[in-house]
Amino acid sequence: MPTDIVIEYCAVNVAAHPHPEGVYENILRQAALKPVQYWGDHFATISEPVEREPGFLQGRLVAWTEIDPTEPAVYKDRLTEVDISDLDIRIPENIGFNGRIFYYVFRTSDHTMFVETKNEFGKTLSATRVEKILSNLLSPTTLGPNAPLVEVTLIPDEDALNRILRLDVLRRLEIHLVRPNADDVDVEDVLAELEAQGAKSLEKTLVAAPGGGGLKPDEKTTTQARVAEFNGYVVGSGNEGDGTAVKLSTKEHPRIFKRTLAEIGSAIAAALALGKEAITRRQADQDI
Repeated sequence: MPTDIVIEYCAVNVAAHPHPEGVYENILRQAALKPVQYWGDHFATISEPVEREPGFLQGRLVAWTEIDPTEPAVYKDRLTEVDISDLDIRIPENIGFNGRIFYYVFRTSDHTMFVETKNEFGKTLSATRVEKILSNLLSPTTLGPNAPLVEVTLIPDEDALNRILRLDVLRRLEIHLVRPNADDVDVEDVLAELEAQGAKSLEKTLVAAPGGGGLKPDEKTTTQARVAEFNGYVVGSGNEGDGTAVKLSTKEHPRIFKRTLAEIGSAIAAALALGKEAITRRQADQDI
């Protein structure tokens, strides 16, 4: 296999509430091998995590296509239907088709999961599909009603929020914020406000007054946007300096990490190396 292959990864913030020691390994184990439907006849699940090094859990995300044996097949040369039961075919219940395997590594220190979106064989899975798969796997439907509440957010490109807040004329700002982990940066006041009101999420929309120079988000709104960047999403619309109308969303610009296989030697090692070195959050003293 050529060693100049580029592997791509997305990063996902997985925030559990409450999050005692070992909670992330526990929820990943609970979700393992439980198939979820994420698009049409496409299903996926994860393998049980293995602790490769202290603080780093590793496993596989596997996606496949299910075939419904009650639906007809077609003869491609005749373009006619045929019942699968009339064919000399038996499809084992434990077999999926068009399978694709992607490695993941989970960093427990900041509850970030790095997942391949393009593996060493050139197979792809979009970052938004990864987010949906993990949201389904870590939902109460899959984990059960007694499991911790888990919020899954696709980590955006590092400049996505900047581009929204620095629009020359910001006419509309939407903040969709879900409950963050208490140990994340800038979340103390936001978390206290949600907890005081028994809320799990916050929806905030600001619309600029007509005839003005657009929105000027204050410190509180900016902090909420910074928290929502990794715990929810932010949408902004307005105009650039030349008057061009734009609408931007942090959900539409996922952060993608690229690594060359030759630099590491194996896909498993590449995923672990990325988890050990990648910076996904801003520092506490870094400005928007």
